Amino acid sequence: MTPTRYFELCQRHSRLVKARKIVKYCKINTVANIKQKILFKQETGFMPQDYLDRFGKKS
Repeated sequence: MTPTRYFELCQRHSRLVKARKIVKYCKINTVANIKQKILFKQETGFMPQDYLDRFGKKS
């Protein structure tokens, strides 16, 4: 595994953890929660639930 591939996998994992946290705890649309969702979308290009649907493991 190359260092670049390792970095990409670490980044993907941290984004999955962050998306799960946002989906689980930010259900009510307050200003702070909306800011977290928008920040995640700017970082990844997807809303948290869409990111989980696309890249999360299918159980």
